[in-house]
Amino acid sequence: MMFRATRRGAARTLALLGLLALGACAAGSSCTLQKEADLPLTAGSPLPVVQVGINGRDATMVLDTGAQDVFLTPGGARRLGLRLNPRVRGRAAGIGGSVEAMGTTLGRLSLGSSELRGVPAAVVNQNLPAAGAVSVDGLLGMSVLDRYDVELDMAAHRAALYAGAACAASPPRWAGMQRIAARSLNGVFVIPVKLDGRRFEAMIDSGSQTNVLFTDARGIAFALRHGLQGGRLHGVGPNFAHAFNVSFARLEVGRETLHEVPFVVTARRPGAPDIVLGQPFLAQHLVWLSAQRQAVFVAPAPD
Repeated sequence: MMFRATRRGAARTLALLGLLALGACAAGSSCTLQKEADLPLTAGSPLPVVQVGINGRDATMVLDTGAQDVFLTPGGARRLGLRLNPRVRGRAAGIGGSVEAMGTTLGRLSLGSSELRGVPAAVVNQNLPAAGAVSVDGLLGMSVLDRYDVELDMAAHRAALYAGAACAASPPRWAGMQRIAARSLNGVFVIPVKLDGRRFEAMIDSGSQTNVLFTDARGIAFALRHGLQGGRLHGVGPNFAHAFNVSFARLEVGRETLHEVPFVVTARRPGAPDIVLGQPFLAQHLVWLSAQRQAVFVAPAPD
C-alpha cells in the first residue's frame, strides 16, 4: 500500500526508503549486525501482528512487508493521541482502490530496544480488516522496516529486527538456506520467480493472507468465461476486486520448487508486482529480508 500526499501543490511520497548499501561489507571490515528487537507474534491472527510503542503507548500493528509506509486507522490515531497535519493530504492505494489519508508524525516509535523519532505516517480514512480475531491499529511498513534486517518465522510465531553492518559471516545461517538477489520496487522487496515455467517478479508480503497473481483484463475475462471458482478480494480501498482460485503446478523460488501451489488471480493494479507471496508461502519458510545486502534469504521452516 502506498501513500501519495500533496502539500502546497507538490506531490511527494511519505516513505523513508533508506539508503541501500551495495553488497556485503568489504573484506576485513567488522560485522556489527546485532538483534535490536524480538517481536513475538500475537496469537489468533494469520498475519504477523506485533506490539510496538508509539509515543509511550502500546499499539497493535501488522508487520507488513507489502506496505510501503506506516499506516494507522482513525481509531488507532485517536487512541494514540496523534495530531493530524491538514496540510499533508493524499490517497492511500490498496487492492480495493484508494482512500483519503492525512499525514502525521510519530514522535517516538519503540521496537524492542530500538527507538526511532520523528517517523512520518499516514492515517487512512478507513478501518483496516481485522487480522483474524485481532483488531489492529495500523500497518508497520517498509519505510521503517528497511532500516533493519527483518527475520520472519511464522511457524514459530516470532519476528526479529537486526541493525548494524552486515558481512559474509552475518546471519542468517539456516540449514538449506539460499540467498536470492532482490530489488526495490516502489519501496518493497521483489525477487525473481518462475510460475509454471514463466518468469515473474514476486513481492514478499507478510500482510497478505494469500498468494496473488495479478493479470490483465483479458485474464479476468478468460476466468469468467471458463467459470473458474471466484470470489471477492477485499483490502484497503472502498471497492472489492474480482478474484479466482487457481492452483499452479510449479512455483520455483531460487533452487526450490513447490508443487500444486494455490493462488488467487485478480486484476493488475498500478505499481503492483506480478506476484504476491503471502502467508501460504511464509508459513512454510524462514525468511530474512536485508535491504543493505539487497537480498532475501529463504529456508524451509523446521518440522
